Amino acid sequence: MIIKIILLLALLRVLAITEKPILCAGIYSSVVLVFGLMSGASFSYVLVGTLISFGLSFLYFWLLNRFNHGPLYFVILVLGLAIGLV
Repeated sequence: MIIKIILLLALLRVLAITEKPILCAGIYSSVVLVFGLMSGASFSYVLVGTLISFGLSFLYFWLLNRFNHGPLYFVILVLGLAIGLV
């Protein structure tokens, strides 16, 4: 879980450079998929978890891109890190 949170923080830099939330969500969900397959869980469980992670991370990165200035950015930043626990 800690690795996924660190990855989310690293992808914030990618988002700042590219301003493409779908790219960041795709990178994050592909890492979730790889970790899920390495864990030995069933493929359907991993696929559903990856789709949920993609949706949540896309929403997270889109909101960060939309509100990239002001105090709301930091609220979204901190609260969205909970995606790493999914």
